[in-house]
Formats: sequence, structure tokens, C-alpha cells
Amino acid sequence: MSSPIFSYAGGHLDRAAIERKNPEWLKQVLAHDSRRVVPLWRNRNLIAGNNDAQPKPSPVILESDAAREVLDLATESVLLGLDETGPVVAVDLPRERVWSDVP
Repeated sequence: MSSPIFSYAGGHLDRAAIERKNPEWLKQVLAHDSRRVVPLWRNRNLIAGNNDAQPKPSPVILESDAAREVLDLATESVLLGLDETGPVVAVDLPRERVWSDVP
């Protein structure tokens, strides 16, 4: 029996330990067009799939306009790191809203 692959393992994120302490740099990174957003709600990852169109469940990772919209709604955001594509940010979505579908 093979072990399931953890979706967040094996990635190579530069944690930008020194740069992340600079508020101006962090502001620019969060506004970067190539950023990706990993939304969380009530301390839970949002999962897509498990249906006919996408039979394998996978974490929701938003890009472009959807990423910007969710980032604007976030109660908190954390830079996870940078990869070859750009910044990866986790955001906490408002608890009081029910998220049946993200933007």
C-alpha cells in the first residue's frame, strides 16, 4: 500500500526570512500579479473536486482576479514563501460567511 502524497510537501518555497520583515517589501509581494492564494476558513483548507468534473480532491489555490478578491476579503494573510512562479500566500477568510464557492 502506497502512502498518499501530501499536496503541500515536496515544494520548494523560499521563505524569504529576511525580506518578510520589511513591511514595504511584503506589501509589494502581496500585490504582485503572479501571487497565488491558498484560502482557509475556520482553520480548514478549502478543497476542490471529488465530483465528476474533477474526481480527485485537491486544495484550492487561487490566481489572478480570484486571488485578489479573496486577499481583499481576508481577515489575515501570511506569506508562505516564494517559488519560481511567484509569491504563495495563505489567507484566513471571514468566519461568519459560508463559503460554498470561492470567487
